[in-house]
Amino acid sequence: DVERSRGLGDVYKRQPKYKPRWWTAEEKDQLVELRAMGVSFHDCADILRRGQGSIAHILKTYELHGAIWNLRQASIDRIMK
Repeated sequence: DVERSRGLGDVYKRQPKYKPRWWTAEEKDQLVELRAMGVSFHDCADILRRGQGSIAHILKTYELHGAIWNLRQASIDRIMK
């Protein structure tokens, strides 16, 4: 998915893999659950059909790292009972 621009020199611009769109609450919840399970950023991006940069951005913007940690800890506690 590379597009060649016309002009001076050969310049190639990579087209985004997925079109930009707003995140839904359900997608954010799915992302938290996937990351709590240890799914990589790359795999989360493929599963949610988003770019990896979008995954990192949404986690930081909505401060979801705490929610991921809490869900991960709850899973550990449930297993250890």
